[in-house]
Amino acid sequence: MKLRSGWSLIELMLVIAIIAILTCVSIPVYSSFLQKSYRQQAKINLLQRSHSLERIAIISGSYPTQRPDLPSTILQLPYQFIYTPKDNTFDIQAQPIGAQITDECGTLTLSSKGRHGFLSAQWPMSLCW
Repeated sequence: MKLRSGWSLIELMLVIAIIAILTCVSIPVYSSFLQKSYRQQAKINLLQRSHSLERIAIISGSYPTQRPDLPSTILQLPYQFIYTPKDNTFDIQAQPIGAQITDECGTLTLSSKGRHGFLSAQWPMSLCW
């Protein structure tokens, strides 16, 4: 009887098919996880920016008319932060850019009154904030 060593073509193709199926399932899950983690960090940065603006308003008596300097951690996120001062109030938006544009929560918003929300979201508020 002859000893066989190595893999047959069918066994090799079966292993490749299993790897392909696992890859097709894991890439969307990983992408969704990344979007959610970036969204959470953007919310944290919105709240930190709001607290910083409140401290400025307590010291100077009003909110700044121009956007304060952003920390470098905010600049690394796939979001563009937009500061809009109004009559002794403000609104801050975290607008997704790059790969984050496909995020179902869209643009996150926070006002000086503590109201948070989103623009053009496909998911309900409870899932986004």
